[in-house]
Amino acid sequence: GCAASLIALLTWNGEPIAAAFGMCGWLPFRMQMEEIAGSGSLDDGDGAENDLFESDGEAGVQDLPTQGITFLFEELELSAKAPSMSFQQTPLFLGHGVEDEKVAVGLGQEAVSCLKHLGASVEWRKYEGLGHWYSGAMLCDLVDTLRRWTTWEQN
Repeated sequence: GCAASLIALLTWNGEPIAAAFGMCGWLPFRMQMEEIAGSGSLDDGDGAENDLFESDGEAGVQDLPTQGITFLFEELELSAKAPSMSFQQTPLFLGHGVEDEKVAVGLGQEAVSCLKHLGASVEWRKYEGLGHWYSGAMLCDLVDTLRRWTTWEQN
């Protein structure tokens, strides 16, 4: 659920959406994207770094977050010419149970770190005593956050 939603958000090439949220999730390809977005290169495991986006001097050199997302597009074999990076204008709420037995809360925290390296605006909340599920407190935080970020009103 959440992992697929985060990938969909990162690869969305349309207009920015009003807001997004995820619960108890992780981010596939996090290590590679964060490494690229932080340094512009990817360690291939033998100690040598490969600049995946080496340019021969052509115009259009990408910034580091865009390089990280371009890696994701290539890894998923998506055909877009260039990522729109519209997720950078979409506020994201991520909540995670500290006692999650299926997706460790540390994986959620790592996803937040990567998303911030990629330029996302992320609000992160952990919930003590909560496993791989949602709670009333998480839903209240989500609704409060959506109200703050959008013009959404309760009917």
